[in-house]
Order: sequence, then structure tokens, then C-alpha cells
Amino acid sequence: MLNMKSNPADVMSPTSARHDRGFSLIEVLVALVVLSVGLLGLAALQSTATQFNASAYTRSQATLLAYDMADRIRANRQAGLDGQYNSPYPDPGDLPECDDDVDGTVAEQDLGGWRRALVCSLPNGNGEVEFDDPVLTIRVTWDDRDPDEPNPEFVMTTGL
Repeated sequence: MLNMKSNPADVMSPTSARHDRGFSLIEVLVALVVLSVGLLGLAALQSTATQFNASAYTRSQATLLAYDMADRIRANRQAGLDGQYNSPYPDPGDLPECDDDVDGTVAEQDLGGWRRALVCSLPNGNGEVEFDDPVLTIRVTWDDRDPDEPNPEFVMTTGL
């Protein structure tokens, strides 16, 4: 028996039930599209973070190697004061390989070992040392992953 107080529009007709089910499917598809866009954004964010992390790592390595060279010069202070560590950027063909041994004076061994560490630790790493009394300047360059940007350079100046 039908309740007379109920509104006939409150009773679901078979066509409206089918229409509601189709609407739910569209909602699910829209939700999938939104989720997909969000996941793509998350993947792009992760990729960018990885690139910045790699760039920060190489910059840290360059800083560490510059300080290493300064410590080597301070350990052999008289040779540093005499200018034996002064060395401009060598040509890329003159850089040592990772497994090369370096002979010569202590200053030559220090420079050769430092350049070998630059080559092995940084992508196309290179460096120069300049002592202009009383200022010691150490420059380290390397290739960064971004071809649109100039190669980064870390410059350290200190007293000897």
C-alpha cells in the first residue's frame, strides 16, 4: 500500500537508477584523471629533487677538494710561499687518469694527486692554484648536468 503522504518524485524510477550508475562511472573516471595528474606531478618533483641533490653533491665534492688542496699547501708552507703550487688550468688532455701515479717534488705530487682526485670525483673536474702573496686562490670547475647553464666554478681564497 502506498503512503499518501509520500511524494511520487521520491520513488526511484528504473531510468533514474540507470542514470545514477552512469554518473558514478564518470566520477570514477574524473577521479582517476585527477589522481594521474597528481602522480605525474609527484614524479616530476622527485626527478627535480634528484637533479638538485646530484648538483649539491658535486658542489660539496668541489668544496672538499679545494679545502684539501689548501691543507696540502699549508702542510708544505715554504713551497707554497715559493710559488711551487702555482698552476693554471691544464688542458683536458693533460689531466691525469684515475689510476696514474705522480712523481716529482712534494708540490708536484700534491698537485698531481689533487688533479687526479678532481678528475675522479667530479664530471670533467679541473682546477687551478694561484698564490699572490698573501692570498691563496683555488678554483675548481666541473660540468654540471644542465647544458643551458655555464659550468659551475668554486673559488676559495684564503691566506697562507
